[in-house]
Amino acid sequence: MNLRAFFGGLVSLSILLPACGGEVAEPETGIAESASTAATIAIAGAGHLEGSVPLSASLDVHTTASGCSNKGGPTITLGGELFLHGIKADVILQNNYKGTHTATERVNAIVQILDAGQKISLPKQPSLGGVGGNPHIYMQFYGEKGEPLGPEQYLGRCAQGLSLAHLDFSLLSRLDANLVTGNCSGAGGPQVTLKGELALRGIKAKLTFTNNLKGTHEADVGVSVDLVLLQPGQKLVFEKSPRFGGAGGNPLMYLRFLDHKDGALCSELALGRCNQLEK
Repeated sequence: MNLRAFFGGLVSLSILLPACGGEVAEPETGIAESASTAATIAIAGAGHLEGSVPLSASLDVHTTASGCSNKGGPTITLGGELFLHGIKADVILQNNYKGTHTATERVNAIVQILDAGQKISLPKQPSLGGVGGNPHIYMQFYGEKGEPLGPEQYLGRCAQGLSLAHLDFSLLSRLDANLVTGNCSGAGGPQVTLKGELALRGIKAKLTFTNNLKGTHEADVGVSVDLVLLQPGQKLVFEKSPRFGGAGGNPLMYLRFLDHKDGALCSELALGRCNQLEK
């Protein structure tokens, strides 16, 4: 991914470290990312992080139909809910780099920056027309750039009632966060605040109306209708303050992000000494 293009020309100073949870060496220049999760996070300034993270999510869409035998096709109404399964941050304090000749101590605190089970109601869509003659109806979900989010789902025949469309997927979201510190040399440990926002990517759907079940040998006359379920850019704001005890002495600050099952979404990011992040 071209981060310069992604961030609109921002030159990012970032850290590349071993896989999350591994041994932490003295930092090198690079980007913390994982192709398997599509997470890409870069340090864009002192304590400032920007990038994208995948949010584990579930989508339920309810579809009702009327006028199934009308010549112009049925009237369709959609509504539903998007459930977000949460994301966490692991803030780590360390007194020395790994591999030095002095003892290294690590203290960490995991904070829930997006609560599990958060629900976003999808606005009801305007009525839609399709194919007349009591058609079969299918639904396909897409990301905002047209990438399929799952297989096409058969909802049923119009007059017989339509099934719930359900999807478990990963919703890529834009991250903008700042980690701010204080009391870095105090005996009680530093004060840490992680604040920022997640901007959700959009979700689209396509309804397809056909006279015959797909895969039959009969002629298939179909009509498709595209619609937007979630507008891109919806923001979720967070501000969390994990508490540390006994970790004074201006420690090194590290940060990583975890999914709702505590799986690492990217490598640990080395942010610098505590006093470098004070504001």
